[in-house]
Amino acid sequence: MILWSIQPESSLKQLEETGVYRCDPSLSINISKPDSLKEHYKWLMMRMRDKIGNEPEGVTYPIWAGIPGTLKENVPIPTALHF
Repeated sequence: MILWSIQPESSLKQLEETGVYRCDPSLSINISKPDSLKEHYKWLMMRMRDKIGNEPEGVTYPIWAGIPGTLKENVPIPTALHF
């Protein structure tokens, strides 16, 4: 299955160096800001546990991804990094 996710280039570096990419909550504006979506993420994670089981070891928050053609952003774009 191919999934698209809009991430900073540093996520590619982390993936190449460690073989794993995980969300760093301290770097996510959707989680770390006082008016963030943190409570919504917690609700989503609870629902995900109910539907698909516990998250893998070391995972604190999900990474948003979508099937090509389902994201609002126009992907792929010629300058995008693909990995």
